[in-house]
Amino acid sequence: MNINGLGYVAAGTSRDVFVVDLALSNYGVKWVKTYGTADDDWANGVAIDPSGNIYVSGYVNGATNNAAGNVAFGAKSLLLKHVDAHSFVLKLDSAGVAQWVVGFDATTANGGYRTDCTTLAISKTGNIGVGCSTGGTLAFATGAASTDTRTYGGGQTNVWLAELEPTNGYVTWGALLNGNNPDGVAQVAYDSQNALYAVGTTSSTTLATVDAPAFTITKAVGGSGAGWIAKLNAGAPRTLGFTQTWGGATTVSAVSVAIDPKDRPYVAGGFSSTINFGGAAAMIAAGTMDSYLLALNPSTGATIAQTQIGASANAFNATAIASDDLGNIAVAGYYAGTGFTLAGTALPASAGPDTSSVIAKYPPALATPIYAQPSIAEPEDSGNGSGLHLLRMVTHAGETFAVGTISGNGDLGDGKRSTHTLGGTTFLIRRAR
Repeated sequence: MNINGLGYVAAGTSRDVFVVDLALSNYGVKWVKTYGTADDDWANGVAIDPSGNIYVSGYVNGATNNAAGNVAFGAKSLLLKHVDAHSFVLKLDSAGVAQWVVGFDATTANGGYRTDCTTLAISKTGNIGVGCSTGGTLAFATGAASTDTRTYGGGQTNVWLAELEPTNGYVTWGALLNGNNPDGVAQVAYDSQNALYAVGTTSSTTLATVDAPAFTITKAVGGSGAGWIAKLNAGAPRTLGFTQTWGGATTVSAVSVAIDPKDRPYVAGGFSSTINFGGAAAMIAAGTMDSYLLALNPSTGATIAQTQIGASANAFNATAIASDDLGNIAVAGYYAGTGFTLAGTALPASAGPDTSSVIAKYPPALATPIYAQPSIAEPEDSGNGSGLHLLRMVTHAGETFAVGTISGNGDLGDGKRSTHTLGGTTFLIRRAR
């Protein structure tokens, strides 16, 4: 791996985790940390607290290291308790020095289905909210000499929501949601009152908690998945604010949640066929998959505004949303082919099977987008369906920052041709207000 001319070697033949701190003024590298095993390792979530501490979540793999292996995170280490992938949550200080690392895995896993902490967020009080997909029994520390467990409920993967205190990473609250099919959580977020929101997709007929507060997410019979959101009110113990589920008969996913300055939640995801999200009218997908953006009532979860993104014979996939300080909502996504229009202009065609990406910003009422900035992929000679994918996004001081990957060549939005290897390159886009 090369970052601004500096080379880094992975621990094995597959992916490792890396964390890089860049200067905001010139994107100069302040420090880089890498962690990993001989197998596939991945970081999925990152957040920064007001003191500048960095929190990272993901998984590391124990297949080669075996059940007795330890993975070093600087001077801290995580014990791998079985041969499948292990979840981790890592705390670094502002200089990149590891403060603690914790995982949630017990000694058994479910036939190779990994436990992966896909998302995390920081509350106003400094607690860390974590969302994970788990394929095995969980075990975790609740204090210096106390532990707890949760029993795997079937269905390949369950959903694990947890809250950690910042000093040692001890779990102060957790909720396991068991289903009968693969289920996942895509993102968690806090509002200004420390209520915790979680969104994801379920393939189960019912997805139910085995912890307080008790709630059940129900999918209608039919489609392969339903998108869901749950709000868990602040307090000890947490109480249920609301849940909402979309789809079931129609396939729907929920991939991202953002909270605006008025504590109003927004949700984005994809859908096929026809779906009524509770807004003014049903949405009808023009292609194999269109995307949606919803504004919800923070008390009930009812839809108060909606917009459809796509409306082409080709698929459009929203991947991330974020709210700025004015309550505008930035949306990142990717598409292939032609026929897409945003902010009143047609997006450039994405050639062949390759995907191009776009960042669009909507006003709070989700009317006509304020702008749409595409990043265009060039066709690859191999025709392997590579291209640009925006994966994560945040806003800061009105600006939008998005991270993604590119394989092959393309224009990242600055009008210049960028050349990258087919193995993939990570890139950062900064978009002014």
